[in-house]
Amino acid sequence: MRRLIAVVALIMLLSACTSQGKTGEVTLVSPPDGSVIYSSVVTVAGEAQGINSGGLIVTVTDADGTILTRQTLAVREGGFEVELVHPYAGPPVEARVSITAADAPDDPPYTVASVILASIEHRPEGTYIDVAVPQPGDEVGGDEIGIQGRVSGLRGERTFSVVLVGSDGAEIDRAVVTLPPAYFADELPWQAALTPGSATGSVLVQIVSAAGDVLVTIPVTLSGAAG
Repeated sequence: MRRLIAVVALIMLLSACTSQGKTGEVTLVSPPDGSVIYSSVVTVAGEAQGINSGGLIVTVTDADGTILTRQTLAVREGGFEVELVHPYAGPPVEARVSITAADAPDDPPYTVASVILASIEHRPEGTYIDVAVPQPGDEVGGDEIGIQGRVSGLRGERTFSVVLVGSDGAEIDRAVVTLPPAYFADELPWQAALTPGSATGSVLVQIVSAAGDVLVTIPVTLSGAAG
């Protein structure tokens, strides 16, 4: 009987020590894919739900898989934000930010972001909000107009507006872009969608600061047809 009890106890102990695999899910908010990290710190933020008791491991690796920095987070539910200091200094190189379960480190990551690391001397000067799509003179159409670009250097209020303006100067639609947590020097991709309604012809896509200043103006043509 004692032997049976000992065997049962051993089985229970081994079961407790055996990883159950990762549980729950993680949504990564920052850094978004395509970010360029010019600072010496990678800001990682997101939302966790139903995570194993061991929490999360956040890892930054280079293109060869070499670990640059790593940190364990004792988070199972809710939002999280952590700053990881990395040692890289040099020209732009590819890197990867991954989040895994601390209790199941060999399981595939919950989420991965591909970023670029570069030291600050490789950063363009000043504050900039660039629009990649659409380009000046483009013809656009459809129920929604997709706007994409990159931004760096915003301090304080980390929001701006993307505004669609008709040929008569009237505002057709507006979308507010809120940047995820990051150091102001980092370059982040952004996107927005504008609804043109029944408008056609020549219009302007404008980037407007939180203070109301027009920073960028892109003239485009609304075709009124699905694009």
